Amino acid sequence: MMADENRVNPYRLLLGQADGEEIEAVVIGEAAMVLAEVLDFEMAAPVPEDKCGVLLSIDAARPFLDYEISQYDIHNVHPVVAWSASWVISIPADDGPIRAVRVPRNPRTGNPPQWGKPDE
Repeated sequence: MMADENRVNPYRLLLGQADGEEIEAVVIGEAAMVLAEVLDFEMAAPVPEDKCGVLLSIDAARPFLDYEISQYDIHNVHPVVAWSASWVISIPADDGPIRAVRVPRNPRTGNPPQWGKPDE
């Protein structure tokens, strides 16, 4: 069976941007939960209020991030920031396809990322 190119998994997006490094901590934002309440729809993976906005291990965050979703279902994905040894990784809550972006955790030379383009 062929994978659906229009589906993403937020957990795997984070791991993919970490380049094999361990993800040290994750913060899941509440924006999607608030939107779900306002628009009265059920989230694919609701996050308890006490887990939003706090540092979590990747294992503690996984139940709220490890699910398949259409890459265009932006109302059903949580904004996330994660840290590895070398990267700050984010799944932004914005318009456009769901994606993970990263920036270096520490100052270094090189080209800054251009959203929508792969890292160099």
